[in-house]
Amino acid sequence: MQQVTANYDPKTNPSQAESIPPGEYDVVIEAVGHTVYESGYDAIAIKAKIVGGDHADRIELININVDPGNETYTKWPNLLNNAIRSMTQFIYATGLQLTDDDWEDQLTLGQAVGEALGKQCVLRITDTTSKKSGKTYRNYEFLAYDDMPAF
Repeated sequence: MQQVTANYDPKTNPSQAESIPPGEYDVVIEAVGHTVYESGYDAIAIKAKIVGGDHADRIELININVDPGNETYTKWPNLLNNAIRSMTQFIYATGLQLTDDDWEDQLTLGQAVGEALGKQCVLRITDTTSKKSGKTYRNYEFLAYDDMPAF
């Protein structure tokens, strides 16, 4: 108990949780689909559960927004390219085969990637710090197991 609460102050951050450290993890997809948050932000939400090792049963929640109309992408278009690449990695790593029609919009894409529920892959987590702002950003790569058939 003391180890868990050593640097935790419930007054200043009642929902503080220790992040999963950067690394590669075998994960199972527990939930995936299109989500719209109260703020109006929508994305493909992926809930990945680590299935082995020191962090077994920990959950990583990942949002990927591939909507070209997102305001952020007007200012930083390379972020849209990164989001599309991440989604493509997820699709490949979970063994899905999508059509061009599945990419019509985020709702349609969310339905199509729902087929990844229960699939396993490797999740690589890295953290990068912005030189300009000093903020740390979490990055994700989805990797197929080496023994998966090529498509």
